[in-house]
Amino acid sequence: SMLVGHDWGAFVAWAAAAEYPQLFERLAILNVPHPTRFAEGLLTWQQLSKSWYIFAFQTPLLPETILELSDFALLRRMLSTDPDAPMPPEVIEEHVRAFAANPGAMAAAVNYYRAGGRGLWSGMGSAAVGAMQVALRALTRTPEPRQRQSERGHIVIPVQVLWGERDRYLGRELAEPPREVVPNQRPTRFLDATHWVHWDRPHEVNEELLALLQAETNLP
Repeated sequence: SMLVGHDWGAFVAWAAAAEYPQLFERLAILNVPHPTRFAEGLLTWQQLSKSWYIFAFQTPLLPETILELSDFALLRRMLSTDPDAPMPPEVIEEHVRAFAANPGAMAAAVNYYRAGGRGLWSGMGSAAVGAMQVALRALTRTPEPRQRQSERGHIVIPVQVLWGERDRYLGRELAEPPREVVPNQRPTRFLDATHWVHWDRPHEVNEELLALLQAETNLP
């Protein structure tokens, strides 16, 4: 089977491929770095300045409450004012309706960030970003040796990374996974695409995914 993920779905896909390698034959990642690469990025001011909201979302109750105030006014503004990729109004309304119809859905969404940052505050004795690094690297822990196809945390199946270079949330230097843990990789960059690469370049992304699906064991 082939696993495809974007944003938090991509973080889950990275973890699933490392945790259960026997379940997947191919992996495609859209605009999310490998957790180890992201942890390295958080050690730089360049990426920290883009990821500040991850730390803000660690606060209990407050983030989801603010996002829901005044009929989701802040959420609407966030989704509509991205200078590179403003979301169409009808898509924004679909998101708002989904959150409004499901009490607790906004908290569940923010909880992804809280889970990703678990262990952050306990690491304040050293450096906060160091604790975040440990937490993010924990996403790649793998099962017992009898279930593994490779060394701990390695992903040996073909991995296609599709990356929009105009991502305002993630630096382009994070696109390529560490080759020592993801040796069979093929990064493809789209110079005029944003974090929402599958919206910006849908035909090209679909072509890349179909090529991966039909590829042999190793990628060029």
